Amino acid sequence: MQRLLILIMALCLIFAVLSGITILIGRQQPLPEHLAILHLTDCAPPCWIGITPGVTTLEDAIPLIKAHYTNLPDYQTIFSGNLTMTTIYVSNLKNPGDAFSIVVRVYENGRVSTIGFDTYGSSSSPNIGELTNILGTPTSITSSTAAMFYDGITYTLAFSAYDCITATTVPYPDNHASVFQHPSSFYFGERGDCDAQAKQLPWQPWHGFRELNGYFG
Repeated sequence: MQRLLILIMALCLIFAVLSGITILIGRQQPLPEHLAILHLTDCAPPCWIGITPGVTTLEDAIPLIKAHYTNLPDYQTIFSGNLTMTTIYVSNLKNPGDAFSIVVRVYENGRVSTIGFDTYGSSSSPNIGELTNILGTPTSITSSTAAMFYDGITYTLAFSAYDCITATTVPYPDNHASVFQHPSSFYFGERGDCDAQAKQLPWQPWHGFRELNGYFG
């Protein structure tokens, strides 16, 4: 009996070590192009390419944005904006369906408030599974009616109980949330201060990918 327990413990230890090695190797692999172009892993979210909501000013953010999105091979970039926001529209010259925009909004004091990624319909859109690998396991979920989807239902995942990191998407026709779904948008907000997220009630604790009625039925 004792030998059996030792064998089981040894196998568990080996499995844990192999799992850790697999995860480490996976994280060291280069990101596919559709994720690399978004620069989601350059710094820990809600930071993005060195821009931290609530800390970085728009004046300091614009040079960082242009350094990452000017003169990209195979991509065309259009910059626009004013004193309250700046927008980066990126399109793939070889694939017309691969286009997305990033909107950086600011507070009245000039500091960045939110960074929004509008990837709806873009082949550069990460799916929920890929976002989970980058941002971590969701902490909560909420749902609301969305007129832009013909009175359909969207669901929003929060990827942090403390920081303002969310992704909104449309469930499959069977009303299930899935790792393969692509969000219409996702946002990074100020660390530890997410009024917009707090207003999206009711939030339910995340219990994995399942039928949404299990959360809101």
